[in-house]
Amino acid sequence: MADEAAAQAAPGTRRRTQMPLPDRRQRLVEAAARVMKRDGVAAATTRAITAEAGMPHGAFHYCFGTKQELYREVFTADMDAAFTAATTTLATGTDVGESLRRALSAYWEQTSGDRQAQVVLTELSVLSLRDPELEGLRRWHVHAYHTRLTEALDRLAATTDRGWTLATDLLAWIVLSSLTGITESWLADGERSRPREQLDILCEQLAGYSAPRGVPGTSRSAS
Repeated sequence: MADEAAAQAAPGTRRRTQMPLPDRRQRLVEAAARVMKRDGVAAATTRAITAEAGMPHGAFHYCFGTKQELYREVFTADMDAAFTAATTTLATGTDVGESLRRALSAYWEQTSGDRQAQVVLTELSVLSLRDPELEGLRRWHVHAYHTRLTEALDRLAATTDRGWTLATDLLAWIVLSSLTGITESWLADGERSRPREQLDILCEQLAGYSAPRGVPGTSRSAS
């Protein structure tokens, strides 16, 4: 009877210890990031990723339909970290210039804190322009980043009780182009590219597009 009870309990025990799908996906995303940072994007085969994660090869296609789906999660993890760092610095009543400096400083500390991660993201972006399986990945990433920046600018306007003299949609494209250039220069030439000085100049330029709410020509959103 004891053996029969143990046999009946075993399936239930396996179900309780089975890893939920979101956790499996996260484990594979983290494993893929480690493989790519260590060995490069070309080395990130599905077998290499699952081996790094300590999971059977079949788990990859159970969790992700395509490698592009996985790579989108890698990009999303980077965006989540960068924008969380930046937006948590925003506080109601703060001067717009100070808010911009705090946010961009926090953003840069997060971004520059893992150089290899930025190398991987750059490598993925370039690869997506040539690999048919990754078609649209770069476009998706650029537009996702632009959306995050637009939301951040709207939030900054709200916390400082200011408006923008340009639509946040356009401002977000300007900031995106600037941050992309600063990051690529830093990857190529390190601190000699003076990234923090470039960010200070960007802050000054953005603050110049800020005005008290209600001034003709100001807006707080792309709409």
